[in-house]
Amino acid sequence: MSRIRVLVVDDHPLFRQGLMEMLGEEEDIEVVGEAANGTEAIQKAGALSPDVVCMDLHMPGQGGIETTAYLVQQWPQIKVLVLTVSEEPASLIQVMGLGALGFVLKTASPQQIVDALRQVYQGWVVISPAMAPWLLNNLQQTAEAQSGRQATVAPGAEARQLTS
Repeated sequence: MSRIRVLVVDDHPLFRQGLMEMLGEEEDIEVVGEAANGTEAIQKAGALSPDVVCMDLHMPGQGGIETTAYLVQQWPQIKVLVLTVSEEPASLIQVMGLGALGFVLKTASPQQIVDALRQVYQGWVVISPAMAPWLLNNLQQTAEAQSGRQATVAPGAEARQLTS
């Protein structure tokens, strides 16, 4: 069985180490490296060829947003899962617009983070449930503005959300 190769990027050593240990306990996940900032993440991604990068947004120097943009452009096969404390809708829109496939708050349970990583690896878009109401409201407002009428959800449409 092929293992999901993961690079963990976070400026907080305790969080980074804890995440690496948690992911290392999963049979289908292999942590191939770690980085404390965006510059280091780019170097490690080029050398290690991870499948998924778990990316913090706010780091000294080159942050997660700029690093995500570079990684996705340089190596489109690498998938980015953002793990952040930021509940700022603008951060969600910006980083997802740049090509990240996941946006999960660090308040998520360990199982939610592992599930999100697996889903992002499979190409799913994953967003923390706490951000979903804002995102759906924003999408509805955008659709209404573009169409000039109230938007409705198509019959049978469903959303995928993290489970606990």
